[in-house]
Amino acid sequence: MEKHNVIEETVIFWEDKMNAVIDKIAEVDELPDWHPDKEDAYHKLNVSMQFILKKLESEEKEIDSLEEKTNRLLADKLFRKFKRVDGHKKEEN
Repeated sequence: MEKHNVIEETVIFWEDKMNAVIDKIAEVDELPDWHPDKEDAYHKLNVSMQFILKKLESEEKEIDSLEEKTNRLLADKLFRKFKRVDGHKKEEN
């Protein structure tokens, strides 16, 4: 559960960063086309956006891995409780 919470907090952090970049893009959109900083600002914001997307992709991979581990753990717990069809618990070798 702790790992789930850490990943959730991290995703929220990067989503907030992305929202800030989107807000800045909206501000740059308001600049006139002839403004000398407009193209440079778009470039910097695009680089920031690409960085954030890479971070979110990394978190997505971590989520997939954690989901797989969680599913295995739950399956192990569940199947340990089952008895074999003949009425005996499965014996360890």
